[in-house]
Amino acid sequence: LYHSFAIYLAPRYQLNDAVEHLFAHELFHYWNGRLLGAAKPEELVYWWIEGFTDYYALRILHDSRMWGDELFLKWLNRHIRDYYANPAIGESNEVIGRDFWKRRDTAGEMAYQRGLMLAVRWHALARRAGVADGLDALFLAMIQRARQGAFELTNDAIRTVGAERLGRWFAAEFDQYVIGAATIDLPEDALTPAFRGRIARIHEFDLGFDRERS
Repeated sequence: LYHSFAIYLAPRYQLNDAVEHLFAHELFHYWNGRLLGAAKPEELVYWWIEGFTDYYALRILHDSRMWGDELFLKWLNRHIRDYYANPAIGESNEVIGRDFWKRRDTAGEMAYQRGLMLAVRWHALARRAGVADGLDALFLAMIQRARQGAFELTNDAIRTVGAERLGRWFAAEFDQYVIGAATIDLPEDALTPAFRGRIARIHEFDLGFDRERS
């Protein structure tokens, strides 16, 4: 099949924003994960492959005006909230890669969440540093190198190209948040001028018993 996408949904499932996000995410994997392929073990760069794909899926849906502001922010805020509530927030990429399928709800989700948080942060910092295209400049540079052949996605490669394309500040950011797995802060003006961030207290729902063991 050429330029096609196969998906199975439950009977009478509605074509809602969850399906739209799924399509946007999976179709973007043509660029991020296929054309831009990762070296083995690819789990070490899942934060880029999955997290950046989630970020660009939201960006594309919103920038194309398929999604309005409220729907875009609903998804973005959910990702941010889940990141801070994830008990695997401080785990290394090596641990996340090892446990990605064993602890899918924590270590598995952290790969998506860490990448998305870094994408939002780095896009803002890059534009603040004078890179008009922000994070897009880095991603397109990686795609260009992949098209030229003999280029595989690794953490070292991302760090090197990022520092070259976005600025020297990127290397320190990479070491702190990707290698060191430090908790990621989002600048309140990361999405300005359209949106403004703020800090809010949230409360997690507690079912009251161990659902899995019961």
